Amino acid sequence: KIASGFGGGIGRMREVCGAFTGAVMVLGLKFGNTIGSDRAAKGKDYERVQLFAKRFKEELGSDTIICRELLGLSGPSNPDPAKRTKEYYQKRPCPETVAIASGLLGEFME
Repeated sequence: KIASGFGGGIGRMREVCGAFTGAVMVLGLKFGNTIGSDRAAKGKDYERVQLFAKRFKEELGSDTIICRELLGLSGPSNPDPAKRTKEYYQKRPCPETVAIASGLLGEFME
């Protein structure tokens, strides 16, 4: 439930990829810093996320984590979700993108 709004690049705004954002949440749950004044730990958090982003983009064969750019779209769309049909999934790489993110998480969780 906590990540249900991540689809469509966060609320169908076509911003940061929801698969990437969800993975960052998982990394935070496992490794995240809880002391705001601990700059070294915060730096490690940021380093981990940046490395994850680099690997995520490499696996996608892309230089972006922005949903609209990954999908070749121009910008935000209305908030009504599109009907999930066979044709919809033929033009959306989202299931594969989620699989890539989850596979990378397996590497990062070791």
